[in-house]
Amino acid sequence: MIQTTTGPLRGQATVEGRQFLGVPYAADLRDYSCPTARVSLQLAQGAPVYQYEFADVTGPPAENLRDQSTDYDFGATHTNDLQYLFRHNGREAPFNAEERQLSRQMIQCWSSFVAHGVPRAPGLPDMADQRVRPGEVMVLRTASAGGPRPAGDFTSAHHRALWDAVAATG
Repeated sequence: MIQTTTGPLRGQATVEGRQFLGVPYAADLRDYSCPTARVSLQLAQGAPVYQYEFADVTGPPAENLRDQSTDYDFGATHTNDLQYLFRHNGREAPFNAEERQLSRQMIQCWSSFVAHGVPRAPGLPDMADQRVRPGEVMVLRTASAGGPRPAGDFTSAHHRALWDAVAATG
């Protein structure tokens, strides 16, 4: 468990940890989310920036983890989104129908971004340009988990104030 015990946020935030192959870590890798949000806002000062959070916690683990002979629930891990966009080592991911739909939507968004500079897909809300709607992030989930939708509460949902304070003391 990580809890603030010093500094300006003392006692204000707690993040439950869990075991990851024997090493404790923050449950949803907030340490990646917050620096990414900061960089997105900095880059948006000079160009359009679109940010997403991959949040399909029930999808299959990435191809390299499927061969580990474990029933550990990896959730929406860093890089797990790549199998929704590309085959890994030529292997198809074992998606269910909802995951295949999310994969199609993601591929359409990425293709639109490459072709037109704006990530769009039929049936999805527009991703926010960070210059216009700073801090709004597209959360990518399957339909039964609420579907892809913009989230304006990314900063509070990821306890960004805590992680910014930790980074400042590092």
